[in-house]
Amino acid sequence: MKPILVVDGGYKTVGIFRLSQVNTVEEAESNPDYAMAKIDEQVAETLASLGREDIKQYNIEELVTSGEGEAVIVEGEKSTEYFNLIDERNRITKEYCDMLINHLCERYNGLKNIRQILFTGGTGAAYYDHFVKWASQSKKHLDGHIKLASYKCFGQKVTPVYAIVAGLYKSF
Repeated sequence: MKPILVVDGGYKTVGIFRLSQVNTVEEAESNPDYAMAKIDEQVAETLASLGREDIKQYNIEELVTSGEGEAVIVEGEKSTEYFNLIDERNRITKEYCDMLINHLCERYNGLKNIRQILFTGGTGAAYYDHFVKWASQSKKHLDGHIKLASYKCFGQKVTPVYAIVAGLYKSF
C-alpha cells in the first residue's frame, strides 16, 4: 500500500521520505533534530546536573546495553544515590518521538495521504512502539500499517539497527 512514509532513524540523523504510488522518492530530508544523539545528549546533561560530568553522550548507549544504566551512581543531597538512566532515556525518547510525530503531521498533511509507515534504524526501532500506540489512538487509517524493518542476511536475523547496512551489503 502506497504512499509509504519511510523513517530511517540513525544515531546522528533521521532520514525521512515519502515513497509515492509510482515508486518515486519525494520530500526527502535528513533531519538531526530527532536522532538518538540528541536524546543521549539530554541524558548526559541530566547526569551532569547530578554530578556525573564524566558520562558523555557517547557513553550512554554502552551503559544501556551493558546493563549498568539501571544503577548509575550520582550525588544525592547527603550521600550517593542510584539513578536509572534507562528510565530517563526512555522518557526523553518518548518526548522526541512526540516531537517527530508533530513534525511528520505538519510536513505530510496530518498523514492523511500516507497508507503505511516503515521504521528502520536504531532510533526508528526506539520510536516504533510509541508510534504504533499513537497511531492506534489517533490515526485509525494507519493502525496495523506501521512496520519495523527486519531482515535476514545469510540466514541470520538482522536487527533494525543494521537493516540499511544489510541491504547495502546485499546490493553489492
